[in-house]
Amino acid sequence: APAHKENSVMALIMIITQYSEAGFKSVALGESGDRLEANKAHFKKLGAELIAQYFSTTDGYIYTIIEGDPSIIPMMHFTSKGTGGFQHMEAKLLIESHELFDHAKKAGELFGTLSPPNRDEIDRMLLED
Repeated sequence: APAHKENSVMALIMIITQYSEAGFKSVALGESGDRLEANKAHFKKLGAELIAQYFSTTDGYIYTIIEGDPSIIPMMHFTSKGTGGFQHMEAKLLIESHELFDHAKKAGELFGTLSPPNRDEIDRMLLED
């Protein structure tokens, strides 16, 4: 059974990882082989689908795009860093540009409804007068 909730929300997630020294050495020596199929199987166990995976030769990071429930992100942290093969892992939720404009419009409708935490009580009283 997938590791995500039954009523999960599917999202595009970019995972950015960086090999640890031991992980990089294993790859450089050809000990790890091509990990694409193993990674696909791993994400499937988490209830996600691996869409694409890239290695950047300019910064040494691995960029993986998956589709899955964002609630699996903490599990991804533990499973990637727990192997000892990675020293860095972060996940970013991705949305399409049309979604950005929908969210921006909704946020724009809320401008002015949230009092900033740095406004003290005297400022509030002066604004009310």
